[in-house]
Amino acid sequence: MVFNRQLLSNPFGAGSFTSSTPNGSVNWITSTDEPDGAYILQTNPAFEVANFMVIDPENKGCIGSHKLTTIEDNPTNTSELIVYPNLSGPKSAIYDRGTATLINGEIFVSCPDHFQHIADPATMTITLTPLSADSKGLAIVEKANGGFKVKELYGGTGNYSFDYLEMCQRASAADHQVIQKKSAYTPAGQFVEKRFGHRMARKEN
Repeated sequence: MVFNRQLLSNPFGAGSFTSSTPNGSVNWITSTDEPDGAYILQTNPAFEVANFMVIDPENKGCIGSHKLTTIEDNPTNTSELIVYPNLSGPKSAIYDRGTATLINGEIFVSCPDHFQHIADPATMTITLTPLSADSKGLAIVEKANGGFKVKELYGGTGNYSFDYLEMCQRASAADHQVIQKKSAYTPAGQFVEKRFGHRMARKEN
C-alpha cells in the first residue's frame, strides 16, 4: 500500500508532517509549529480526530481516544485476540489489592512504598471481603498514608484471611476536572481545520 505524505517546515525547524491513504484521506498529522504546542493526531475516514497526543490544560501529557483497550493473544486460539476495554472513571485513581490475615481479630495492612509516594491518603477507600464463613464482619478503624487498620466487629478475635481492594486518587491529579470546555482540547482540531479544512471542502465539491 502506498501512502501520500507532506512535510512542511519554517526557517526555525518547526513544521508538520502529514500522511494520507491512496484515496486522499489524511490519517496521521504531526505538528510542532502551533503556538499551543506540538501534537500527534490520527483522523478517521470522516476526517474527525480519532486519537491524539497533546499537552492538556493542566500542562501535562495527555493521550486521548474514544476507546482505550488492552489486547492480549488468546492462548487457546492463535487466530484470536482478547480485547478488554480499559476501566474509566471520573478520578485519576490508583489501586493496591491483596490478601491479609487477622491476628486475634485485627491487623494493620501496610501499603507498598511506591503506592504511598503517589497516593493522596485523604481520598482512600477500601473494600474488604472476609474469607471465613465464621466472620462477624470487618471494619476499617484507621486510615493512614502508610496503610489501614482492620478489626473484626463485635469484639471478635478471629484469625482468618480477607481480601482487600484499596483505592486512592493520584496526588498529582487532585485538581482534575471531569467536565471541561471543548476549547481546551481544540488546538488539535483547529490545526486540522486550519491546515486542511478548505482543501477538503473543495475536494468534496
